[in-house]
Amino acid sequence: MRFFTDLVYLKKTGSMVFKDVENNDILLSMTYILNHHLPINDALHLYSALDFRPTIQEFICSDTLLNQVAEKEGLTVIDPES
Repeated sequence: MRFFTDLVYLKKTGSMVFKDVENNDILLSMTYILNHHLPINDALHLYSALDFRPTIQEFICSDTLLNQVAEKEGLTVIDPES
């Protein structure tokens, strides 16, 4: 239950952004699958973050490959496990 409470709090404070996934998002995320060999879920995560780039300050993720690609794409990455 705390996980969902935390998500609600993060959304209300603007610390976390939620985005509805649309067909176009899936098509545009294919670039990251083909160029960086990311799985679809990671490609969508990255595409969504890049789509919100003017709004977000950090990309928080613990996946090594996804973090490397996010940094190559110009995002500031925070790995909570490092």
